[in-house]
Amino acid sequence: MRTVGQGDSTSDVTVGGQEIIAENGSVLAQAQPFGEGFAIADVDVESLWGARRGMSSFTVAASVEAAGYHETVFDMDFPEHPLLRPVSAQPFVPGDARVRDDCCDLALTMQAHGMLAFLHNRGASAITVLAEDTAVANAALAVLAATRAADLAGIDRSAVCVQFPGERPDEHTKTLLGSLAEALGCTVSDAGQPPVANPAEDGQLRAALDPIIAHSDPLHVPEHDHYAARGFADIAPTEVEDFFIDGFLRAQYRPSKSFRLAQRAFGSKYSDRELLTWMRTFYGWFFATQFMRHDLPDGPRIGSAGLDLRDGFMMPTYAQGALWLDEVDALLARIGE
Repeated sequence: MRTVGQGDSTSDVTVGGQEIIAENGSVLAQAQPFGEGFAIADVDVESLWGARRGMSSFTVAASVEAAGYHETVFDMDFPEHPLLRPVSAQPFVPGDARVRDDCCDLALTMQAHGMLAFLHNRGASAITVLAEDTAVANAALAVLAATRAADLAGIDRSAVCVQFPGERPDEHTKTLLGSLAEALGCTVSDAGQPPVANPAEDGQLRAALDPIIAHSDPLHVPEHDHYAARGFADIAPTEVEDFFIDGFLRAQYRPSKSFRLAQRAFGSKYSDRELLTWMRTFYGWFFATQFMRHDLPDGPRIGSAGLDLRDGFMMPTYAQGALWLDEVDALLARIGE
């Protein structure tokens, strides 16, 4: 809020009258100083409210009157005009390339040091990465973390083995991960082949990672009877699932709000019906599989949303998603009219 303008300048003080709209430390819009324009932005009041409720460092009064506040009641529904605020389609990934590289390097270093502690505890001198029933990107990340952990432990990289169990491993997956292992100087083996060390060559790592990054992995969700019986079959692309997870866990968005923001983030890339169908699947799967969180492996929390009890995620094991699913069904019915 601007309290002084250019007309308040004096011979001693020059006032620029610049307007800035910020939300929890992030600048949404700003006008040029000494200009006639205004700063206009959509402020996510509901998210600010949710963030404030989650802080326990403030004294909470018994009532608005007791706190000495003036209460103003207003509508929290979305405005009809197009959203002006920027909405990232990848909320977990920093937009700035340098910040993104630093965050990725830090995440890999955290995983490597966690593995290093495990190696020291077990007195291990070798690491095996099982590339079975998992996304190629997940296996590649495990290989990178294992290689960095081996370097930290003073173990030769040839002691890191990428293993493909089973009689008929997927040849495309084997090619992608085999190239990565070769670039890193690791070992590759499968059920019919003994471990063979691969020499590392400069310049190979980027060439090996590029096709892995470009490879489209379907989101892997373990099937179980309860999940399948309720008909949640259509899994969204990974970027859409990440977007829903961020809104649900970090910002506690309602389905209607996540939908509107997804429209803004993805534009015409996906239809409204696709987004809502995938959203319904997401809520159905998320609530139906809470008990599976007890099988998550130990590991550090990386990012702004964690699913482990050690992260403080206290969602009930058998929580019911009826309220969320009913709201998505109402949205689906509305676009079907």
